[in-house]
Amino acid sequence: MGRGAVLRFLILLAYVGILPVGLIMMMATAAWLSDRTHHFDPYDIRYLLLIRGTQVENLDLVEPIPGTVQYGARGQDGTAPAFVEVTFKTRASPVQVIDTYFARCRASGFAAQQHEETSSMRREVICERENPSAVIGIEAAEADELTEVIIFGWEFE
Repeated sequence: MGRGAVLRFLILLAYVGILPVGLIMMMATAAWLSDRTHHFDPYDIRYLLLIRGTQVENLDLVEPIPGTVQYGARGQDGTAPAFVEVTFKTRASPVQVIDTYFARCRASGFAAQQHEETSSMRREVICERENPSAVIGIEAAEADELTEVIIFGWEFE
């Protein structure tokens, strides 16, 4: 057996070994992405795959405290829209947070409505738009001298 035949045999063996490993890696990645309980930080690859370019990302964050930002997402499934969620804490008051997001929603072409619960210092704004269709909700509540903010949205495409 010549040197060329051995080399071809090793190349064939590498291809035969790479194919199943590649398929297993693709299946593992698909299972990882289909998990319905994604929670990750902005430096995770899932941020680029599931959050980047969404209306929730376009609204940006209001003075988040470093280390408190968490993202969650679920891809589009049949007729169900994609869902995106961001939670973080800020030193800004709930009123400041909601007023800021109300203005940002309006500037982005959304119809925005504010809702207020004075008993718990919890406020929210709902932003809706027809083309492209999207619904975004922002909730801000006072908690231990900080404001907890949740931004969630559905993107219909």
